[in-house]
Amino acid sequence: MTAWRSRICYMRTEPGQYFCIQTEGRPPEALRQLARYMEHSTAENVKSEELARLHEMVMNIKSDREVGLAYMKAYEAEKRIRKKEQRERRKEKQKER
Repeated sequence: MTAWRSRICYMRTEPGQYFCIQTEGRPPEALRQLARYMEHSTAENVKSEELARLHEMVMNIKSDREVGLAYMKAYEAEKRIRKKEQRERRKEKQKER
């Protein structure tokens, strides 16, 4: 069996946050299945008992109206913060000129 190594990196991009797992060699099947599920969290990608439990939690969270409302509030707050930061950067650039 080929040894494998991984490195997790986080990248902040607009409009969201992303992370990646970089691997060398062949990662275990469970990790590959998890990656597929994380990319497309659908029932078709549930290939193990662990993923079935995770999928159940995801579906419960997605159907919870309070969670959806909290997400939208957090999204709007982050959007306001980004706009404020953009305005401040523009002001600083104008001062430099």
